[in-house]
Amino acid sequence: MTIEINNLPPVPPGSAETGNSSGVKRNEQQTSLTPTAQTLRDLEARVADLPEVDQDRVRAIKDAIANGTFRIDDDRIAARLIGMERALKDIG
Repeated sequence: MTIEINNLPPVPPGSAETGNSSGVKRNEQQTSLTPTAQTLRDLEARVADLPEVDQDRVRAIKDAIANGTFRIDDDRIAARLIGMERALKDIG
């Protein structure tokens, strides 16, 4: 069974383009990443190493709620939302 991807014909097994090491002459091409792509790759690797949830922060917030000391800073929330909207506007 063969599958066409992006309307490209399948590469037959053993052809030079599959990277076969059977002595068939290979078409070698070099690729490079743009600086932006390199930065994104590095950031992705760093994020992958982070825990999904900061358990210490969750525990601190739960404790603050339980003992009545948790405060919501509406000015800080508004400033962060505005900052995020500006950043998204700059991207798109």
